[in-house]
Amino acid sequence: MENQLTKKTYDKYDEELIESILPNGLKVIFSKKKGFQKKYATITTPFGSTDHQYYDLNLNELITLPLGVAHFLEHKMFEKKEGDIFKKFSELGANANAFTSFDRTSYLFSCVDHFEENLKLLIDLVQEPYFTQDSIQKEIGIIAEEIKMYQDSPNHKHFFQTLNALYPSHPIKDDIAGTIESIQKINQKILYDIHKYFYHPSQMVLTIVGDVDIHETIDVLNKHIKQLPIIEDLIEKTIIPHETAIQSQYVEQYAPITQPKIMLALKLDPYRLSTVDKYKREMAMMLALEMIFSERSDFYIENLEQHVIDESFKYGFIEEKTFTYMMISARTKNLDLFKSNVYETIEKFYHNDELFEEKIFTKLKKELIGDFIIGLNSLEYIADQLTKHSFEQLEFYELLDVINELSLKFIVDTFKEVIDEGQFIESVLLPNESKK
Repeated sequence: MENQLTKKTYDKYDEELIESILPNGLKVIFSKKKGFQKKYATITTPFGSTDHQYYDLNLNELITLPLGVAHFLEHKMFEKKEGDIFKKFSELGANANAFTSFDRTSYLFSCVDHFEENLKLLIDLVQEPYFTQDSIQKEIGIIAEEIKMYQDSPNHKHFFQTLNALYPSHPIKDDIAGTIESIQKINQKILYDIHKYFYHPSQMVLTIVGDVDIHETIDVLNKHIKQLPIIEDLIEKTIIPHETAIQSQYVEQYAPITQPKIMLALKLDPYRLSTVDKYKREMAMMLALEMIFSERSDFYIENLEQHVIDESFKYGFIEEKTFTYMMISARTKNLDLFKSNVYETIEKFYHNDELFEEKIFTKLKKELIGDFIIGLNSLEYIADQLTKHSFEQLEFYELLDVINELSLKFIVDTFKEVIDEGQFIESVLLPNESKK
């Protein structure tokens, strides 16, 4: 069976995308980078740490998974009957890795030579599971130590303390690695079931970036990938409902730190907007926060000079499929002054549109466009973005048009809407010595 290839050309970037759906349902995306010696490939399943439930249609049963199972499975996929597959990648001159996030798990490699051999190895990695109870028990011990290490990290502890306050029931509040208790429940059946359903080729996206022969690569894939029946009628992912409640407007913990840490955070409705409008809101809020809090802002300069903040000061706006939040954080000796200065600054910008200066907006927008274009020289960046936006059904190379369309009025309107809709929570991490 000959595969149909869909070609999309983006002349303004001199970029070309070619997509194909293999007979077993695997979506393959090629970004042809002519003249590049390096080649990069990543295969991804939209199964991450927040996917803790699915509905088995055959059993007519809701299956609840142990926390951390996506991350655990990622670790176990590298272990094969013949040994650790990492070594084979190294022998072929490739750098291999994997990661689990809230919403996906990716396996990847980069190389200059032996691309086809490394690609076959990547396919073997995800389609040939090998789990024994002994190796699972060994991995439980390894990951338990990893979890302890995370729990000892003040920054990690503070971040998830904030997420727990924002999201009392959303699985984003749970550590990606799970808990020491939850991973004890992982067994062979759970891992094989997850692999059967979520690592099926029809659930995954393979993205290849580099100067490769597309027809030869497709031929290699067709010969090497198992031709499995499509499984669409076997399971359904559960939908994570929108959650408006917060756990508390103020939370605190103690940790072995020398100065207090604080996060001011608010959450928004991720389901109200279309996918494109969510991207527009994210870009608009990034620009708004840059205008208010960047190192060139009055806020940053004045608070740095007064020693209210230091280089740890950060801010961000995260827009994902099932969660959206804004965070402003700092390490500071004066929590009350930091909070009042942040809130007063936000209030000033909320009530005075003229503080959002056209000249600064134009400069920041050009920088954002420049970062996007510079990213097109990074194979890793292209592959990650193509994969992410493929699951979101967004055209990655058309997103720059969305950025170009942003106006200062849209930035101001979006900022006011976000601040008006949102409700800040305060998450504080205090030094152990401050306990009374």
